[in-house]
Amino acid sequence: MFTDFDRSPWKVSDQQWLASRQEKWPIVRRWCDVRFNRSPDNEGLWPTYEALFKQFYDSGELSVGINKNYSYIYNYLPALHPNYGVDEIRQFLPVSGNRVLGFFGTNYQKGGGDDTRELIDLGILPKGFPLLYAKALYGDCLEDAAKLLNFSPKDCGYMPAADLMQFSMGVVLSQRPETPFTKDSRQIYQHMQPHLIDLLRLYPTDDDAIESLKSKAKRLAKRKRDKVDTGQLADDETLKLAIDFYKTLEENIATFPKHVQTILSPVFE
Repeated sequence: MFTDFDRSPWKVSDQQWLASRQEKWPIVRRWCDVRFNRSPDNEGLWPTYEALFKQFYDSGELSVGINKNYSYIYNYLPALHPNYGVDEIRQFLPVSGNRVLGFFGTNYQKGGGDDTRELIDLGILPKGFPLLYAKALYGDCLEDAAKLLNFSPKDCGYMPAADLMQFSMGVVLSQRPETPFTKDSRQIYQHMQPHLIDLLRLYPTDDDAIESLKSKAKRLAKRKRDKVDTGQLADDETLKLAIDFYKTLEENIATFPKHVQTILSPVFE
């Protein structure tokens, strides 16, 4: 049974705290309701789960769901937990199941999704939450991520590096006007840079991996020549990030396997 988590954030003997929680419950309830009922698999189940969500929201008491497990709670924790930060996210990883555990994935991007953004705008979550989420799941390097998420770095394949490279390129080579996601994405990108370097050091040699990296290297070279070297990006901050991105890759290229060096070296010529 999953019961080993810190319940001290629930100040159930503090009447002022309880009153504040009840004042916010209609906002939280609506958020959970909308998210829960998006799935056709949940049709007709909302009354049961609303009661479970409310119990956890009020007291920190967690009851099993219809499937006799606790996994239902994971996606709703940002709204239901009174102090949802790095430690709390990690405490609840055991009930995340195959949503998060066992692979590197792209969950570093999801702390800034539309659902979470709404909670930030409503004041339920702090403005820096997307970065906290990335830090909680991935730590400070690939080795941290492997321990937290229970996977083997050597068995990752090429997709984690490909996805993270794609995400990084989207952030640092942006030509779009600034949006509410821009700051969060930049912070996440900067935090995940060491992970990308680590992944490139383990980059595999199969045909799909090589073709993926060649494609990205071609884009990197063109963007560097056409946009970065000429200063034609969205704004000064984006340009600075782009310059730092290329600099970091170049500074670490000697630590990459020979096949990665061969593919990426032309980017810096």
